[in-house]
Order: sequence, then C-alpha cells, then structure tokens
Amino acid sequence: MIAAPSRRAAGRVEAYLTRFVSDRTDWRSLVTGTVKAVDLFELRRQLQQQMPDFASLQRNTADQAALSPEEITGLHWLPQPRLMSLQHPVAAYSPAQRLALSEAQNVIGNLQGILGHYLLFSHGVFNLAAHRGMDIEIELGPRFDEPFAPADGQIALF
Repeated sequence: MIAAPSRRAAGRVEAYLTRFVSDRTDWRSLVTGTVKAVDLFELRRQLQQQMPDFASLQRNTADQAALSPEEITGLHWLPQPRLMSLQHPVAAYSPAQRLALSEAQNVIGNLQGILGHYLLFSHGVFNLAAHRGMDIEIELGPRFDEPFAPADGQIALF
C-alpha cells in the first residue's frame, strides 16, 4: 500500500499505522477459520485519511532519529494496489488448543492443514515458530482413527 525508500522509513510508517490497525494476528481466529472478512480497499482509504502526508514521520521521537528529507519524499501510496488471494492447504480447521513439545516428546495426529507456521491437527495446533532452535522431525504415515482422547478426556499426545 505504501512504498518506502528504506527499511527504516518502512518501519516508521508501520509504527505510525499501528495506531489505527493492530499488527497482531489473533491466532485463535486464524486456526479455527473464524477470521472476519475485511474490505482492504476501504481500509486503505481510511488509512490515507489518517495519514494524508508523511511529514509527521519526520519528527524525532524519544527512541528514533528523524527521517531524512529524502526518506520523506520517497514515501508514497501505491497508485494501483492489487488484491491477491492466498489459498492455504487446509482440509479442516482446528480447535484453538496449543500443542507444545519439550525434549523427546511427540505430537501424533492427522495433519489437516497448514497456515503459515501453524500445523493444524484435529485435536489442536502446533506452532513451528514457537519451537525455534529445536530439531523437529515430521514422519508421514497412514491416517489414524479419531479421536485421540482417552476416556478421561485428556488428549493423548505423548
């Protein structure tokens, strides 16, 4: 939506726009498939009204140096944004139940989909990014019979 001449200028624009639009994703809505539809062209119009020019980004803040005049003049709204639709491989969504690992544990289940860094299972969601630095091994095999919960209601993951 906005072109920036430098990474620093792009970061300043992003920080400014978080006053109007959250930059956080509600992972629960994402993995359960209950994300609200947003008219991105209308949102763009509203943001353009909130930021009619980029001069306000030139001021110093307590933790950031001012943008240079070249950075300010290099910022501009893209004239013809294109809407793109991404299709993720999701056969079914998951409950908003986190599946986590510690050393030498396993998550066993039928993979139902992948959304970004989330692996969707019928009994919960495995966040790959939350396991940075761990060696993750994925083994593919035949489908398991559902459900995975024993009689006491606890999910049998390990």
